[in-house]
Amino acid sequence: MRWLWALALFLFMIVPAGANWQYTCWGMSPENLLALAPQENALRITSDDRINDYQKIEGLYSAEGFHFQVRMLFIERKLYAVHLSSEDGGFECSDLRRALKDIYGASAEHGSALFGDSLLADTEFDRWQDSVGENIVTLYNSDPCTIVYRSPNEIEQRKIKGL
Repeated sequence: MRWLWALALFLFMIVPAGANWQYTCWGMSPENLLALAPQENALRITSDDRINDYQKIEGLYSAEGFHFQVRMLFIERKLYAVHLSSEDGGFECSDLRRALKDIYGASAEHGSALFGDSLLADTEFDRWQDSVGENIVTLYNSDPCTIVYRSPNEIEQRKIKGL
């Protein structure tokens, strides 16, 4: 019984506090994430830039009949964002917007911003505050349609660092 308490204390110390997205916890390492990920997500490290301390894990994710390519982004070996991009084109961004509205209610912010690989044109977006998970959820009406989950705490820390 004593070893269970020791294991619980150890896990409490290595997993940082914060809101979760599915099986992840903001601030967790790439190795911890891969250990917890379901096999069907077929996650793999696709970028491990140790000079700039940036890592990316990619795989698959499905929910509510939507299928996505998932990208989990790490800086300083800490998870800071999850990107879900439409994988098969079997739905429109408007379908995804309705689904997110059903989950989170009306969007807190609507506008346009530079987003995507080219960053050449403004992209329409809707943003929600997930009060239960304490995540910031942004849907970009891009090609492919993309949802970005981020921790508000990580965003504030990046502002302090000047990023």
